[in-house]
Amino acid sequence: MIIVDTGGLISEVDRGSRVHEATRSLLDELRAAGERLVISPFILAEVDYLVSVRLGRPDRAVEILEDVARGATVWSRFRPETWRGPSK
Repeated sequence: MIIVDTGGLISEVDRGSRVHEATRSLLDELRAAGERLVISPFILAEVDYLVSVRLGRPDRAVEILEDVARGATVWSRFRPETWRGPSK
């Protein structure tokens, strides 16, 4: 299981990023190897906005959402018991 953050997904889409090719290659390799890519709903919302608005690629944002819908990227569910507050 690999937890994917905003930066990785943005770099994969943003061809102007200096790490675009490396990120794209890494994520392609992980997907091909059957690794579970996990994304939180908070990151998904951020990626949707940034890819759609900042990068002007709403088509790619839809593809990312479709990846989650078909299970290529796993949606991490948060439950109330997950949030117990700071440790004492």
